[in-house]
Amino acid sequence: MGFISTLIYLIFLPFRWLIYLIVVKGFHYILQTLGFTIGLLGGLVAGYFIFIHKLPTAVEEPEVKELIPEGTTPEEEDLQRYYSYLPPWVSNPDYERVDWMNKLIAEMWPYLNRAISEQIREQATPMLKGQKPAFLETLEFQELDLGTIPPAVIGIKSFDTKDDEVILQVALRWAANPNITVAASAKGVTGTVQIIDLQLSAVTRITLKPLIPIFPCFSTITVSFMDKPLVDFGLKVLGLDVMAIPGLYTFVQKTISNTVAGMYMWPKVLEVYDDQPLAPIGWLVITHIKGTKLRNQGGMLSKSDPYLRFSMDGRTLGRRITSVKKDELDPDWGKEEILIRVADLEKQKLHVEVFDKSFSGKADKLMSVTQVSLASIKEDAPTHFESRLVARFGDLDPASQSVSKKDLGSIAFDMKLRPFAKGEEAVPDDVEIEVFPSWLKVGGGRLRMILREGDNLESNKHANPYVVLRFRSQEWQSKVHKKAAELTFDEDDKWELLLDEPPSRDVLHVKVYSKNMSTLSISSKDAIGYCDIKLADVVTNGRINDFYMLADSPKNGRIKIELQWHERTAESTVVNEPPPANRVQ
Repeated sequence: MGFISTLIYLIFLPFRWLIYLIVVKGFHYILQTLGFTIGLLGGLVAGYFIFIHKLPTAVEEPEVKELIPEGTTPEEEDLQRYYSYLPPWVSNPDYERVDWMNKLIAEMWPYLNRAISEQIREQATPMLKGQKPAFLETLEFQELDLGTIPPAVIGIKSFDTKDDEVILQVALRWAANPNITVAASAKGVTGTVQIIDLQLSAVTRITLKPLIPIFPCFSTITVSFMDKPLVDFGLKVLGLDVMAIPGLYTFVQKTISNTVAGMYMWPKVLEVYDDQPLAPIGWLVITHIKGTKLRNQGGMLSKSDPYLRFSMDGRTLGRRITSVKKDELDPDWGKEEILIRVADLEKQKLHVEVFDKSFSGKADKLMSVTQVSLASIKEDAPTHFESRLVARFGDLDPASQSVSKKDLGSIAFDMKLRPFAKGEEAVPDDVEIEVFPSWLKVGGGRLRMILREGDNLESNKHANPYVVLRFRSQEWQSKVHKKAAELTFDEDDKWELLLDEPPSRDVLHVKVYSKNMSTLSISSKDAIGYCDIKLADVVTNGRINDFYMLADSPKNGRIKIELQWHERTAESTVVNEPPPANRVQ
């Protein structure tokens, strides 16, 4: 039951915020233009009696017929006109129909209506009071009811992403009959503004991350709109439908739609739930770190180059990493000390991930993981921990451990609590420390290339896209995504380079192909498109995360790539490592 409640809560988040913005922004613009509207109505009435009322009425109205394009039938034209109103699962089979959820929402709607209405009232009332003009004595809700018609979920799509997040794309529609009335009074006279006949349509992306082993099992919810939401409603002022005034309907509708899109359209996000920990109580000090019999990931001819990444409850913020131990399956970080802020020793858990460092530009490979309870940590003396490593955090479940036969080694370390001294300033958790090898000189840095998303990645024959990146003399290729014109790339589709100087004059060449899966075809691939990205902006800004249109793309494809440039300074953290043999010059 907790899962169902959480799911319904997530689905109704976008609607709740849209209604909130309609109430706050809609009434804001109505109050701003109320004087103009009254003047406009008076002018129209006066103009009618002065210029139109006395004109001759014996004028024959011409017959106006709708123009139908040549070569089309009315039926085809109607289909084209209403195609955008079809549910997404009609044209996109990766969207799932959720009729069961709509039935559940319909049964619960009388109770959801009251709960959501109360939340909107609590959030919007302070905003209305803040926007109240000086000449008004009161401005408050008289009625707030969302009507008898529940919203409909017309499709849900999920994405395969990294282990510590869940991404849902939800298509929502709502043709409601609400009664949202705001009463304003001045000098004993009361007037009302009422919202009626509300229609909303939106495609939202809901991201839950990071996933943690504490209910509700995620720490942050972010919501964004994939396109401009469709917002349509009627507005009555003093019982008169002001949306019938020429120009006002379009102005209010576009203003609200553009406001929502400007604030929350992807990649911008609205963070609506953030279960951040309590105020930290001190440092968790980790020392005498040692690994034993780590499973080799380097192949037959070489050993792994392990390093550890520590985090609290798997959160991205506040991660700390050790140095890299080259060609070592029994690494010892005895002289290193890791500091992580901790807030609750009873509830929080320390996550430990073992990575194999890649010196060829590929993503570092996850070797094994474990997690440690902090309940027994003491302040006065270190506590020794030794934990068996598993392939993924899901294998830490006792049932999984009993059937797992892989021996991935173990990790041991000491931990103790160091309370904050009075006035002590902690290292910000929103900064992930970049560690550079000692051979990289000051002024050089790390260039990261991360594939994020793709739209319309299909050739004229098929859609099995993969991406080839080329920088100077090096090339990297992503995995092939079968039958996926719209896709989110895997976590492994990222690469990095260590460069002696900023790539201010370099260009990253991006080519997208579709692999031919047929064994009878002469060609193994078809080109989808290409683009060239100048890296000067990346060096200047440090990070760029944007879509790039593909030239010569038959379907107007585009690809989203995140580029990062981290420059080594004299204050950067450095570890002793030899330069790689295939170092990019």
